[in-house]
Amino acid sequence: MDHIIPIDDGGDRLKLENLQPVCRPCHNRIKKPLERYAREHGLIWRLPEWCADPAERPAKFRAVTR
Repeated sequence: MDHIIPIDDGGDRLKLENLQPVCRPCHNRIKKPLERYAREHGLIWRLPEWCADPAERPAKFRAVTR
């Protein structure tokens, strides 16, 4: 399971709404770079939207799918 908003960034550790199933390769290839981008641009709060709908991600992350 993956925390949509990482715990270090204020995500709730046990809240089901903050959890999603993601395999390790997808997490490392998609989610981790997306988290880094969100942190660098002050957009951590957008991660739930980006995880739910890849079309809402910044352009450079839209082509990346599971």
